[in-house]
Amino acid sequence: MKKIYLSIILSLLSFSLVACKADEPKSENNLSVPELTAREKAILENSSEHSFLIDFNVDDTYKEISVWVEKYEFGKLVE
Repeated sequence: MKKIYLSIILSLLSFSLVACKADEPKSENNLSVPELTAREKAILENSSEHSFLIDFNVDDTYKEISVWVEKYEFGKLVE
């Protein structure tokens, strides 16, 4: 009988913990690779050998963004 009560209590406890989920909206901050037109691809191919384009969308709470590039060769950071 104790096992039945214990299993019922544990079941109710687990259901109550699952129900206590925060209702915060999913963040809309994201990075994505844009789809390029043929003209844009041609411009990039002619202007540089290595180029990376990234679209970023952030909410209005951010006023600026910092971007940096780190170069690694053979698994070690190159200064």
